Formats: sequence, C-alpha cells, structure tokens
Amino acid sequence: MRWRPIYIAALTSAALAGLAPAPLPAAPSDTQATAEMLFEEGKQLLAAGQLEAACAKLETSHKIDPAPGTVVNLAICYQRLGRTASAWARFREAAAIASRKGQHKRLEFALAQADLLAPSLARLTVTAPADIPDLVVTRDGVTIDPSLFGSATPVDPGVHTVEAHAPGKQPFVGKIDVPAAGRAEIEVPALEDAPVPVASGGGRVRTGGPLVGSEGRTSSGRRGRSRRILGLLVGAGGVAVAGVGLVVGLSARSSWHDALDNHCDADRRCDPTGLELGDSARSKAIVSTVLVGVGLAAAAAGTILYLTAPSERRRPAVAPVVTSDGAGLTLLGVF
Repeated sequence: MRWRPIYIAALTSAALAGLAPAPLPAAPSDTQATAEMLFEEGKQLLAAGQLEAACAKLETSHKIDPAPGTVVNLAICYQRLGRTASAWARFREAAAIASRKGQHKRLEFALAQADLLAPSLARLTVTAPADIPDLVVTRDGVTIDPSLFGSATPVDPGVHTVEAHAPGKQPFVGKIDVPAAGRAEIEVPALEDAPVPVASGGGRVRTGGPLVGSEGRTSSGRRGRSRRILGLLVGAGGVAVAGVGLVVGLSARSSWHDALDNHCDADRRCDPTGLELGDSARSKAIVSTVLVGVGLAAAAAGTILYLTAPSERRRPAVAPVVTSDGAGLTLLGVF
C-alpha cells in the first residue's frame, strides 16, 4: 500500500510562496484513491504476467499521482517488456523521488537497477543539417532538441520513426530498427524545396523573392507580428492564472494553520471543525497546484511564441518573376 501525505498537493504552490505547511491527518482525495486503485490493479496484473495491461494501469496511476512505489513497479513492468530505456528512465525518476522523501532503501534499489540497465541500453543517433531555417525533427512524434543532434540517446529497442519538417521544404520521413543493446544512426538529408505553384497559363512560376503589398512587408513579417501578440496574450493570461493559484495556496495554508492552532491538540488529533478545515485546505491546495502549473505552462508557452516569432522585414515592392510556358522564358515585374 502506497502512502502519500495529504499535504503533497500543496507543495508546489507553497514552495513558490516560501511556505511549508505541516501535515494534517485526513482521508486521501478521490484522485489519490483512483491512483491507488490503479496501482493495486497494476501490481496484480504484473504478478500474473499480464505485462501490457499492467503497464497501462501503472502508467495511468503514475500520471495521476507519481508516487515512488508506482514509478518502481512501472519501471519493472517496462523492463520485463524489453523497454529498457523507458525502464531506466523510470528507475532514475523513482530514485529522485525517493531521495527527496528520504526513502534510502528505495533510493538504493532504484539506483542499483538503473546502473544494471545502463550498459545494455539501445541508443539512437539522429543527425540533421544545420543550415535549414526553422527545421523541426521528431522521433516517434516527440520533438528532438537540436542540442541532441549527433548524440547517442537511449531508446527502447524496436522500430522508430524520424520525421523532419521546415517551411518551404518537402518533409522527410524515415524509419530505423534499433536492436536491443545495440546502436543505430539515422541522418536527416538536406530537404528538397517544396513544389512551386503553377501559373494560370500552365507554366511554372519561380520568384526572386516573396511577393509584397504596397507597404513592402513580407507575409512572414505579418505572421511574426500576429504571433508576438498572441504570445503576449497567452503569457499574460498564464501569469494571471498562476497568481490566482498562489492566492488560493495562501488560503490553503491559512486554513491549515487555523486547524492546527485552534482545533487540534499536540498529537494532532482534531475535532470535527479541524478535520473540515483540513479537508478544505487540501482541496484548495489541489486547486492551487493545478492553477500554478497551468499558469506557468501558459506563461512559458507565451514566451516561446513571442521569442520564436519571425522578424518583420521589408523588401522592395517589386519582385522579379520568371515564367516558363514551354516556348521560352519571360521576365516580368510585379507591382
């Protein structure tokens, strides 16, 4: 049976506010009860050898409440399925959680298991051209940070899909089978230009630069301005939501201390009012944690949108256009 202190949901908001509420005895929340149920079902399926079903239960429990016991059992389930990189990552996660909680035996076990898996990890190296603007490379749908290009990163054995996209370029899709305990490499080639639009007369059109309006602004510049405005709005909304979360967290702390100071004895045995205040504080803490998390995520997303928006550039209001109609070439001016 896992044990999660009732004040853990308030930890994020309390830490941001520089506060540390003391525990108060109470029943687990519905969310924690669901995670506990899934954890127990996952353990039973794991013991019965139904690995796929066991991992699915434990994964859902982990998403709801990443308790050390859940993470360790999920790592064991992944290991038995042969998903060595996923197992290694979960053992490392369990060790980090156990270290924070002072669970020394679980910390030693998780680290020992991770160390045993490390030499047998399958590794995949993805390389990509450095001269393609706004290139995005994904592995199995997850974006690869450009700093990892050329690095042999741990992956589960099996087939992996690598895709690359960039504005104005044809996408690349490649698959590679990484053997267990082996190494593999896949290279994203220089992406070819996307097909150019066809002119109304049937000939192909190739422009010497982007067509511009009377103000001489490129379409990418207009998109960049809209993206920066959106980034500011999203970021500001995120900061506001996080602020509300902190206020709710402070209210949770106040209820907590009211219960401890006025309705509980030295052994933290509380009267009905104290228990009610504790339940209220716990609910507020969960709401605070969610609001702060969502707010910070939105603020980060807004910042990324703003910083990655294309810069606004001005180009001449006349662009050369070359058309081919099968009989020859014509140089035109576009005004």
